[in-house]
Amino acid sequence: MTRRSGPAPIILNSQSGFTLLELLLVIGVTAVMFLGIMQITRSWMQAEIAGKAGQHMQRVTTAVREYVEANGVGPLAETADAINGGAAGWADLRAKLEQENLLNAGVLQSPLGVPLQISFSKNGSVSHTVIFATAPLPYDRVMDAAKQTGNSGGFLSVLPDANNAYGGYGQWRVAATQLYPASAGVFPCIPTARGQSCFLSLISHTDEELCGLYLYRNPTSASCGGNAMATDLRMNNNNISNANEVQTANMTVNQDANLGQMAVAGTTTLNGQTAMSGGLDITGGDMTVNGDATFTNNVTASNTLRALKLDVATIDAERIETTNLDTDQMNVAGKLAVDENMSVNGDVTIKGTGIYASEINAGQVNAGDGQIRVGTVDVQNNMNINGNVAISGGTVSTDQLVIKKCTRIDIGSGASKNYGDC
Repeated sequence: MTRRSGPAPIILNSQSGFTLLELLLVIGVTAVMFLGIMQITRSWMQAEIAGKAGQHMQRVTTAVREYVEANGVGPLAETADAINGGAAGWADLRAKLEQENLLNAGVLQSPLGVPLQISFSKNGSVSHTVIFATAPLPYDRVMDAAKQTGNSGGFLSVLPDANNAYGGYGQWRVAATQLYPASAGVFPCIPTARGQSCFLSLISHTDEELCGLYLYRNPTSASCGGNAMATDLRMNNNNISNANEVQTANMTVNQDANLGQMAVAGTTTLNGQTAMSGGLDITGGDMTVNGDATFTNNVTASNTLRALKLDVATIDAERIETTNLDTDQMNVAGKLAVDENMSVNGDVTIKGTGIYASEINAGQVNAGDGQIRVGTVDVQNNMNINGNVAISGGTVSTDQLVIKKCTRIDIGSGASKNYGDC
């Protein structure tokens, strides 16, 4: 038996694995990565919420701004409301927000999880409209949302200054006392800790911006002059409507005028259609209407009254010049000139120059020292006279005179003659 010679084989029996140090190192790295991912996720979620809150606040701000600039502040002045309340004057604004789908179950909510409220306050000539969260929130969340809102977005916090609200980018600063009307009580959102802040959006308008298109007055008991207008009233070619009484020295209206009663000491020029439900008293100047004039009450004019078409209850004027005249009774101290038709349901009294018309329809005509000059006089047509024509010192001048009814015409001192079928 042969024996193999050589070195004996070496057999290794080894086991592999992580040491405790290596295991701790892996756990540490994994924990750091997990915490990093959690922080990134948390920051992303906060940024997402802040972005939604800012966009929502921006939409609310735009809707409120559009409403205020279209309607003014009006009854909303010096008030505050959560929109779901019943304060007077808020119904239209609520309807605007509902139209923009900004209300959730009737409440103005925010993605930050707290309801919003709106307040209107005034500081001198500046009106502040503030939209704000009703409870404090974490400072960093509010800052992110304020910056996402845009230039109007801001915050109120203990730092840097609890007495002022600031824009998210530092572009504005408003005293905290101006954020809420004093009549509405205490501002609902008051941060008390350094890490808290109130989210808000500020809309500011000057009186000129907000009321530039409106005529208004602020009553005051300190001085009667505070209730007077010390400037010109220019209507920019717009109408004056539903004025119960107008008293002025001179008046010019470039379009239509719908008035109640008017007293003018100087010259009046109305370039459009004119309707007046009250009386007209022109004491010192002339009145010219370049359109039709309708007065349902009396007209008194110490000088000339001109109109294309004049429709009035009773006229007492120095001089009347018109194309067509329709009235119940008329008293003219000077000249009555009518280019076309004159219709008077009652008496016509002329104390001055006389009547100049192409057609007269009247109950009784009395021309004092003046004349009656017409193209054609027809008792049954152009000139209907139920009484007499009296001319104390003038003459009758006419191209054609047709009287189909017994009528007496007095000329001069006592001379008279009957015309017609007597």
